[in-house]
Amino acid sequence: MIWLAETTTGERWAGLVGLALMASAAGLALWLFGPPAPLPADAAADRFAAGRAMGDVVALAGAPRPIGSAAHREMRQLLRDRLAELGLEVQVHETTAVRRRGERRIRAARVRNLVARRPDGGGGGAVLLLAHYDSRPNTPGAGDDASGVAVVLETLRALAAGPPLGREPIVLFSDAEELGLLGARAFVAEHPWMDEVSVVLNFEARGSRGPAVMFETGSGDIDLVRAFARAAPHPLASSLSAEVYARMPNDTDFTAFRAAGASGLNFAFIGGLDAYHTALDTAARLRPASLQHAGANAVALIRHLDRTAGERRAGTGVWFNPLGGWLVVLPASAAAPVAAVLAALVLALALLGARAERLDRGSVGAAALLGSAVLAIAPLAAALLWKLLADSAPALLDGPHGLPHRLMAAAAGLFLAGLAAVASLGALARRLRPAEAALGAAVPLAALGLLAAVLAPGASFVFWWPLWGLLGGVAVVLAVDPPRPLAVV
Repeated sequence: MIWLAETTTGERWAGLVGLALMASAAGLALWLFGPPAPLPADAAADRFAAGRAMGDVVALAGAPRPIGSAAHREMRQLLRDRLAELGLEVQVHETTAVRRRGERRIRAARVRNLVARRPDGGGGGAVLLLAHYDSRPNTPGAGDDASGVAVVLETLRALAAGPPLGREPIVLFSDAEELGLLGARAFVAEHPWMDEVSVVLNFEARGSRGPAVMFETGSGDIDLVRAFARAAPHPLASSLSAEVYARMPNDTDFTAFRAAGASGLNFAFIGGLDAYHTALDTAARLRPASLQHAGANAVALIRHLDRTAGERRAGTGVWFNPLGGWLVVLPASAAAPVAAVLAALVLALALLGARAERLDRGSVGAAALLGSAVLAIAPLAAALLWKLLADSAPALLDGPHGLPHRLMAAAAGLFLAGLAAVASLGALARRLRPAEAALGAAVPLAALGLLAAVLAPGASFVFWWPLWGLLGGVAVVLAVDPPRPLAVV
């Protein structure tokens, strides 16, 4: 913002360098958080290989398979054969499932879940591997959820090729998920194996590519998240997604188990949203790397849980990936102290800078108001552009789920609209020194961090990182007092 308001060549170059550094950091983050390279079909037998899993996707996702259709019956038989090939005993859990939604809506169906385990695999403490085998009537469902079924099958094969497990997993290929989680609800309510389940791992997709993110846990499953962080080769998770998902109307089969108090982790990839629940959700569009990410993590986690079975402590937490596959897991009680320390640092730097006459407290207050305006105006500008687009060119939004055909291009346009609105405030910052502008921007972020720590601890880490960066920059500028162009950077 500073470099747009000033006129000297040095400061303009400084602003451009700062923007280039931020763009480079964003590009590096996108690269680091991508899924791992898929292993080929001839990979070592005890390794999860997306090359093998994709063969199952192709076989399973040839046509839509809504409940009651011929393709649905063929899919069920194909899965029974595949599970038998892997040495598992298979049951068809057939029952009538009913779900009431509101006072006047009832959904009911005759569901046929496939449940399986090894003949000698009985006993408590089992991991349940979960995916649904039905699809919507208009989609072959390669991502949703043939991908999840294929991940489970390849995970079972890789586990069998490795060291013997003390507790063999239970498999549930649920039916009628698309009708309201009917198969999963029936298993939770009726099946005797439910009492033996210790951990549920559910595999879903809302697209056709991208990293497989662990986006939801059972209630208080912080120790399970810690186990995931230690065991998985590519752990990617965010407690922010859990906070957001808990406030959304969306459901997966995991919802039925979570409501019953089960522990577990819910995985999904969400890139390529335009394919979700459409005819575009084909095996040809599905990225093998997404399967590799989900399956490699699942194999490693199950082996780890088998070695370390024991009582887990319940508790909520904050977890995030600061860099690539490094997953940090903290108790929720850490959110308030971290937010308080950051807020105290903001105040301390303001007082020290004023005492050293490196900044003016009144200017910091004005910058705080300006920063609050930026946080409010940027999303409002993007929302206004979206409204104008929807009202004046509705055909552009005639894509799946009411989204633009070119979702990334639309997102870039909304971002630029917000940036333009922010840039228009640059003239107001003409007289602010860089430390004053940065410290002022930190004030509303610190306030939001404190608020999040109280209301939604899992989301609080979102405010930590920009605050550490801003405060670190302010501390350097106050200590060194560099020339203004360097201070801008």
